[in-house]
Amino acid sequence: MSSTDFLSGAPKFITTRFNSVNKYVWQTLFPEQTVKEQIIKYKSKADRKKEISRLKAISEEAATVVFLFLINKFFLEGAKAARHAVDTFKELGVGGFYIGANYFSERNEKVIQGDIISKRLLASIEDEKAKELIVNSTYVSQILDKYRSLI
Repeated sequence: MSSTDFLSGAPKFITTRFNSVNKYVWQTLFPEQTVKEQIIKYKSKADRKKEISRLKAISEEAATVVFLFLINKFFLEGAKAARHAVDTFKELGVGGFYIGANYFSERNEKVIQGDIISKRLLASIEDEKAKELIVNSTYVSQILDKYRSLI
């Protein structure tokens, strides 16, 4: 899964966020000393280059999964917060409220929008192992632990 597949045409703020996640994942999976220890095992320049490419591929895939996990979590938590807000207002006798031009009431489309986007996001992920990691993980560290086993 290449980041270029799902980021082509994405707004700059999305690609900037992904790049930050990508950097974090690389530094977490491959602290500088670890990379040196991994690379020094190879005698030829070609083999070292091949190993660096392998490590970068692992890191980029992990970063993509982490990024999708974070986005999915953002959508789900947003929908949960909207439901909670609507329920709290209802207890106070207020049937709904506006945020800008968006009206939130009961379980209308605006209230459950995060859930809908999350379902669409997950449906768009073809890699079943990646999807499973995204759905079944609670923390980023759980995802990174899975990728550490590939190193």
